[in-house]
Amino acid sequence: MAQADRLEHRSARLRPYAISEKVQPIQASVHTNNKQHLNGERTRLEQCFTRISNSRKRLHCIPHTTVLYGDKMSVSAYLAAFGKASPATYALGTGLLVTSSLFFGNIGLTLTGPLPIIRDQLGACTLSSKQKIKVWRLFFDEASKYIIGGTGVTATLHLAAFALGDSSVSRRLSIMSALCSICILPYTLIVIMPTNNSLIALDDKVALSELDRKKVGWLIEKWDRLHKVRFVMYGCAWALGLAAFTSSL
Repeated sequence: MAQADRLEHRSARLRPYAISEKVQPIQASVHTNNKQHLNGERTRLEQCFTRISNSRKRLHCIPHTTVLYGDKMSVSAYLAAFGKASPATYALGTGLLVTSSLFFGNIGLTLTGPLPIIRDQLGACTLSSKQKIKVWRLFFDEASKYIIGGTGVTATLHLAAFALGDSSVSRRLSIMSALCSICILPYTLIVIMPTNNSLIALDDKVALSELDRKKVGWLIEKWDRLHKVRFVMYGCAWALGLAAFTSSL
């Protein structure tokens, strides 16, 4: 009995050491797992900071006015690029403005200007043949200044862009636009000028005969038809000028 008591007493004394020996490996395992977890978190944070830093560097390389949509530049990006443009780009931009005014201005006048009025396209007109030809003459005398001057200016600007440009694509488009504008002048002199002279001669008459009054309507209609052919030339010059301008940015 005494021996049993001694064994139980010894077992009680050794039990804490046995538990400690079992706990220590568990604690070591937990510590190792925590350390690995912390190392993993640290690695992920470092990767996040690296990506953020790289993103900031890329953003600094883009002008603050540039906004990218896929692989296309926004309007603000084009404006920013135009601010640092070459002389050829400035020439193309100015030429585009002039060509736009000629092209779209003539379209607007054809739809709602004096020609559709005197041709009764906007409603019945009570003007006499003499009054109609006077309206055409006033319109012609004023419009011809802008047509000739504007065509010469835009052709000169596109020729300058061809001479000053660096991009082969932009230079080819510039010379094509200039040629489209230049073609308007010989077309006007050769094809439209005889009709102009006939209408001017009728306007210079003090009174019109019955035959003259019939000729007024026919000549005005012919002039309007020939004039609209120039829209094709202006449209081609405008489209080519726009393409040259955008390719030079």
